[in-house]
Amino acid sequence: MGIEVLVMNVSNNTENNFKWTTFYSEFADKLLLYKNNRTKLRVILEDSFNSLKLRYPFIDNNEPIDDICPFTVFGCFNKGITDANRILIMRTIGDKLGVQAEIPLRFDGIPVLNNMRAWFFGNKLERKPDDISNLWDVFETGITYADNPLEITKGAFTASYDRVRNQLCIKWNITMGLYWIRPYAYLNLDERNRNYLIHGNNQNLIDIANISNLKQLPSAKTYLELITICKKSFNKADNPFHSFPELSYMAWEYGTSDNNKKVSNADFLKWFTPIINALRKLGGSATPEQVRNQIIADLKLSEDVINETRGKTATKKFNNDVAFARNYLVYDGYIDKSVRGVWTLTKKGLTAPMNDELASDLFIKWANAFKEDLDNNKLDDEDDEIDLSQTDNYYTETDFLSEVFMDADCYDKLVHLLKNKKNIILQGAPGVGKTFAAKRLAYSIMGKIDSIRVMMVQFHQSYSYEDFIMGFRPTKEGFELAEGPFYQFCKMAQDDDKHEYFFIIDEINRGNMSKIFGELLMLIESDKRGESLHLLYSKELFSVPKNVYIIGMMNTADRSLAMIDYALRRRFAFFEIEPAFDSDGFQAIMKHSVNHKLRALVELIKDLNVVISKDETLGNGFKIGHSYFCSNNDINVEWLSAVVNFELIPLLNEYWFDEQSKFEQWSKKLRDVLYD
Repeated sequence: MGIEVLVMNVSNNTENNFKWTTFYSEFADKLLLYKNNRTKLRVILEDSFNSLKLRYPFIDNNEPIDDICPFTVFGCFNKGITDANRILIMRTIGDKLGVQAEIPLRFDGIPVLNNMRAWFFGNKLERKPDDISNLWDVFETGITYADNPLEITKGAFTASYDRVRNQLCIKWNITMGLYWIRPYAYLNLDERNRNYLIHGNNQNLIDIANISNLKQLPSAKTYLELITICKKSFNKADNPFHSFPELSYMAWEYGTSDNNKKVSNADFLKWFTPIINALRKLGGSATPEQVRNQIIADLKLSEDVINETRGKTATKKFNNDVAFARNYLVYDGYIDKSVRGVWTLTKKGLTAPMNDELASDLFIKWANAFKEDLDNNKLDDEDDEIDLSQTDNYYTETDFLSEVFMDADCYDKLVHLLKNKKNIILQGAPGVGKTFAAKRLAYSIMGKIDSIRVMMVQFHQSYSYEDFIMGFRPTKEGFELAEGPFYQFCKMAQDDDKHEYFFIIDEINRGNMSKIFGELLMLIESDKRGESLHLLYSKELFSVPKNVYIIGMMNTADRSLAMIDYALRRRFAFFEIEPAFDSDGFQAIMKHSVNHKLRALVELIKDLNVVISKDETLGNGFKIGHSYFCSNNDINVEWLSAVVNFELIPLLNEYWFDEQSKFEQWSKKLRDVLYD
C-alpha cells in the first residue's frame, strides 16, 4: 500500500477513526478530579471490574493495590484485550466518573500496552514512595500545558516529565499515556510510530534525525522539540498527515500493510542458506556438529569467527547462531527434528530455494507469529521486545519426543496420568533424564516454553512447611511472616486460571512429606482441588488451584532414603523412566556418531544393567541411564574417559561397596573399552 493510498484512507475515514479522541480527553479530565482522592478511585475501579465479572487487574502481592496512577487506569482498556472488553471497561468506568462523551467503537491506530507491562509503576516493594504521585503530576501538568501552552505551564510539564523519565516501569509508554489524554497535543512514540517516522517515506525525517535517533526515550526538551517539528509539518499541504491522530493512524496502516515489507537485519540469518547447502552435501541428514563442520569448510571460516564468544557464559556465537537459524528452518518445514541430535532435510528442504531475502521473510513471518501467540500482547517498547532470534517459544509433543527418549504411547500415558491425577512422580535410576523430561513434559502440555508457569524446587532433609508454604522468618526488627514458593505459585496460578501451571519438585523423597505439606496434603488431591482450608500461620482460607500440576522426581537408587510417605503415595501417580539405550532417538545418535568407543561402551553398559537388575541387593532401580552419554559437546575419548572414571566407577563403588571383586571386575571392563 503506497503513501497516496494511505493518505486517501485517512482522509476518507477521519471522522470515524478519531471519535475516540473526544472520549479519551474527557475521561482524562474526569480522572484528574481524583488526584487527591485515590482511595475512592480504587473503589470505583474494583466495583467496575466486579460488576463486569472480569478479573481485577490491579493486584500487588495477592492484595488489591493501595495506590494507582492515572496512566495505569487508562492502560486497563488500552492493552491486548478484545474490543468488546475494551468497550465494556470504558463504558463502566466512564459512567462512574461522569464521562458524557460517546464511547468509541473503533480503535485503529490507538497505541496499546503489552499485557505483561500494563502498569506505569513497580510493585510496592520495588517502587519509590513518590513514584505514583510523580505520575499524577505529569498527568496534571500534561493536561494543563496542552490546554494552556504558556511558558509557565511548559516549565511545570518539563520538570514533571523529566522527574518520571527514569522511574521504574517508565519508557516509551509515558509518551503513549500523554497521547491518550491529549491526542492532538502529544506525540506517541510507540514502536510502530517510531518505525514509521524513520522508515515511512517521511519528508520530515531529516529534521527529526537532527534532534533524536528515537533509540531511547527523549528528555522533555527533546520530546517537545519533536512535537514542534511535527506540528509545523501539519500545516504543509503536501504532508501525508496533519495531526498526531492522523500520524498514528498512518503508522498503524503502514505497519499492517503487506506492501511495506520489513527486512530483518538479524545477524544469524546469514546461516540459513549455508545450513541448507551443508545438509544437501551431507546427503540430507547429519548431526549439528557435522553441519557446522561442513559450513566451516564451505565458507572457509576463520578461527576468529568459529571461536568468537558472547555473554557471561562465553557461548560460541557461531554454534549459537547456527542453532537459532536451524530453529526457524524447522518451523517453516525445511528441516525435520523428530530425531534428537539429528537434522534432516524435508522434501521442501531438499528442493526449495533459500537465500538472504527468503531468510528475512521467513524470520519475520515466524517472529510475528510468536508475537501473536503471546496472548496477542503488543510489544510497544523496543527495550521490552522479545529477542525472537533467541527464543524457541513453541513446544509440542513432537518436540518432546525428539528430545526425550520415550515413544508416543508412553508419552500419551504420562500426559493422561498427570492430567487426571494432577500429581505425578517420575522415578527411575540415575541418569535416565527425570529432570530433563519433567520440564519438557510441562512445556509440551502448555504448547510453549514459558518459564513463568513452571517453578522448580529441591527437597532435602531440613526442608519444612515454613520453607515451602509459609512461616516466620527473622528480620532486624524481630520476625515476619514470609510466603513460601508453593504458596506464591498457587496464588499466581489462581489469577490465571485459563492456563496450566507446573510445580516441579526434585528429590521429592528426600524431604519429610507430611512435615512439608502439612494441611495441604489433602488439598493437593485431584478431587480436593479448589476446596479451602485455614493455613497454619496466617489463618487465611487457602486452596490449591485446579490448574496446578505437581511433578516430583525420585531417584530409586538412593539407599540413604526411606520409602516415600504412604499418605502421600496414594495422592501421586508413579511413572517409571527406564534407560533408553534402545530407543529410536538414542540409536539415531549412535548411528551418526563417529566414535566407535562410544558404541562399545554403550553395549557394555547394557550388559552391566542386566547384571545390576539381577543383583538381589540392587535391582532395576539401580540401572545406569542413557543421559550419561548425551552431550551437546563433541564426544571424544577424553570426554568418555571423564564419564567412566569420575561418574560411573564411583557409582559402582557405591553399589558394590561390600563386593570389592565385582566392583573391580566391572571397573576394569569399563576402562578396557576406552583404552583397548
